[in-house]
Amino acid sequence: MPPTTNQKREKKEKTIQDAIAYYHASPKHTIRATGEKFGIAYSTLRGRLGGAEDYVRGHWRLEALTEYEEKAIVQCCAKVDEGGIRLL
Repeated sequence: MPPTTNQKREKKEKTIQDAIAYYHASPKHTIRATGEKFGIAYSTLRGRLGGAEDYVRGHWRLEALTEYEEKAIVQCCAKVDEGGIRLL
């Protein structure tokens, strides 16, 4: 079975974290050379070294609901399913 999008994203994030650790391990490593060694775009690595967030944390603002709101809706739906709440 092929990897899911989430698995691919997690693998890429691990690779980026490994590249960042490698870059910080020695002052002679350049961003470009480190990116080429790990197969990461220079701009991606430069951004992450500069403080850019990963995909998941960088896109949380685009969510329609907060985590609290989503949980409240799920709980309400579960109560409706159990017959605890009647909808008109």
